[in-house]
Amino acid sequence: MKIQTSLEFLMIASAIGLLVLSSVIQYGGMVKNYKAMSARLPPNYSIAYTPTYYQKPYLYASMPLLSVSGYSNRLAISAFGCSSGTIDIRIRSSSIDFSYYNISQSFYNAIIYYDNFSPLSSQSAANLSYSIGCAGQYYNGSVELSTAYQPQTPQAQYSAYLSGRNESVTYSQYLQNISYLMQPAHCTYENFFYNPYPISAQCGSASAWQYRVFSSICSSNGGSLTQTYCVVPEPSPYQLVFASSQENYSYSANLTINVGYPLNSKISSKSPSSPISFGSAVVGNASVEGINYSGTPPTGLISYNGLLVTPNSSYVSDYEQASQSLFSTLSFYNSSTVSPTIASEIEQEIYSYDYYSAKLLNASKESQSPLSRCILSANAIKCPATSPFYYYITANTSPYYVRSNQTLEYRGSIIKVYN
Repeated sequence: MKIQTSLEFLMIASAIGLLVLSSVIQYGGMVKNYKAMSARLPPNYSIAYTPTYYQKPYLYASMPLLSVSGYSNRLAISAFGCSSGTIDIRIRSSSIDFSYYNISQSFYNAIIYYDNFSPLSSQSAANLSYSIGCAGQYYNGSVELSTAYQPQTPQAQYSAYLSGRNESVTYSQYLQNISYLMQPAHCTYENFFYNPYPISAQCGSASAWQYRVFSSICSSNGGSLTQTYCVVPEPSPYQLVFASSQENYSYSANLTINVGYPLNSKISSKSPSSPISFGSAVVGNASVEGINYSGTPPTGLISYNGLLVTPNSSYVSDYEQASQSLFSTLSFYNSSTVSPTIASEIEQEIYSYDYYSAKLLNASKESQSPLSRCILSANAIKCPATSPFYYYITANTSPYYVRSNQTLEYRGSIIKVYN
């Protein structure tokens, strides 16, 4: 009998010990939660001037940013920080249906309250005011809560649009120097056997053209029978810049998908994927899978002193024609003896080249041409897009926020929304 009584006493003592240990662990967890959540105090929270406890009681309330038909939409209220207190809560809302609007409760250390609610409009709000009594002091405050409501309309047509677009294209480029032409002329230099010296000796440069014309003046004193005319291109600080093939696209744009409420993202060429957010919550990601661009590259920009200018297109065209005609003729007759008629034609083409190149350069030099919006960068040219980009975008979202998969179109861009 005594043995049985001793065993019963030990069992009861063990149970009491476990209960005490459990209470200590739970209270320690509450203190930890208090410290972690104390930064979430509402801005209008008031604290007594001489609180009794080192822990000050407070309240935290929340509801989801989005309330969806068919899901549990829950208001959560937590109060902490008083070993023995009371809480009085009053809820005001004309757009949300709650189970209770006035709540009064005693609590020890902590209390957690949940209530399912039903929004009555697409944008719903509630005001929660409270008073926590603890050791003869009262701690008052209020919280503003809001939620967006998506009704049960799974077949509703979504929409999307792009805004704040910044789009540019990088092209490979080649440069063409706009040369000055030097035209030295002299009796042809010949060796002992009356053969002309090579072009580098005649013109002082191997990168030149020469042609010869019979000359009575040169031959009259026993010299060469011909006179050599040189055309020597000299570099200038001016270059024509031409864009060729497209290299890559640079872009950034705000993407808004309307599914009854706005989902927002910012697509960018700097990142293959961009988060989609509803309010402060990340609900998916958007990716640009392809781009179509039909704009034309710039033609005939002039680079001068690190700047790019856009000259009159007719100046560029006239210069290009004069340049191609002259250098084609010089290449054909290079190092040849030509008639005075051909020599005159060459002189006329040199005059045309000088005239149109001077006209082009003077327009740039005198700032008559506007600065280009293109920039030179690492053997490439980057220019703003001359027509909008057409994107193919996939938007992968949480099924909680998007109830049906749809393919949307916005001014030539395709946005595929799916969950």
